Amino acid sequence: MKLIYNIKDKPKFGSLVVFAFQQLLAIMAATIAVPAIVGNGMTASAALFGAGVGTIVYLLFTKFNSPVFLGSSFAFLGSMFAAFAGAVSVEAGYAGIIIGAVFAGLAYVVLAIIVILYCLTSAIQQISYDTKYYKDYVVKNELDKQVNLDKKTIFNLYDSLIEYIDTGDENLIKDNFNDREVLHMKDVHQLFNLNNQINKASMLVFYLFILMNFILIMYKEKSKTLTKKDLNIFSEKTRLVKNYTLVIIGVMLILTIFIASDFSKYFIKFHELFFDNDLWLLDPKTDIMIRMLPEDYFMKMASRIAFSFISKLAIIIIILIGLSHLAKRRQNV
Repeated sequence: MKLIYNIKDKPKFGSLVVFAFQQLLAIMAATIAVPAIVGNGMTASAALFGAGVGTIVYLLFTKFNSPVFLGSSFAFLGSMFAAFAGAVSVEAGYAGIIIGAVFAGLAYVVLAIIVILYCLTSAIQQISYDTKYYKDYVVKNELDKQVNLDKKTIFNLYDSLIEYIDTGDENLIKDNFNDREVLHMKDVHQLFNLNNQINKASMLVFYLFILMNFILIMYKEKSKTLTKKDLNIFSEKTRLVKNYTLVIIGVMLILTIFIASDFSKYFIKFHELFFDNDLWLLDPKTDIMIRMLPEDYFMKMASRIAFSFISKLAIIIIILIGLSHLAKRRQNV
């Protein structure tokens, strides 16, 4: 009798019946035993129904490429006993279990958000500090005529703004811009600091996730304890992060379409959201900064940031797909 089958293999009908009965016994024993042990009103029928629905949803999402039954697990008995023991009522205990299950699922959503934040903050850093693009923009749009300054002076002023954003040294800008502009740039500097901190933190978490899983697999392989289940778990982790990332990308693309439909409106909303004052409301007659940095420039910057963001995400998704396929190939070795 053949004991090892690939995902797409179909056993003979007689073998299929034997395997199905064997699986049924394994499923029933574990799924019924857990609610019986936990008690507190937990019934076997509810456990079987939840396992059935969960399995169907899982199979649909994995397109039947991962033949797994999602049933009760003895690994969570301690957590469930703790939830009931620390709760003031049975209902509160169930609430604790549900919240714990939700947070376990949210872990991958959070990791996907971290990937998004890393790519977005990296794109903002890359495009915002690109002084060459600004200088090309000045020349192409003859901005010197609108600002009433020669190109060299405009370039020097822009360089001082970028350096101030990076260092926060007011001496770089206080002699060339008025008090209102300097105060606004303080807010901008703080915003970029936050962007840089998010970038470093998200990069650290994402690469730690990849590195820790890679080290775990390498350690198990070296100690000859690596199993196909370990490789399947790693493959599923990378696949889930990839899928959640794609979902979030879809949501962000919808938001991008809304923003592009009326950039001026959402540009104002952006300032109202991220600044707690009206210092960003500059007057072209008195404030040189708004003449140097017109709204059209920011719209083009936003487009370049979006393109850079999508490019970086595409690279990470390709890496995740590659890791997932590599793990699957190792399973078949």
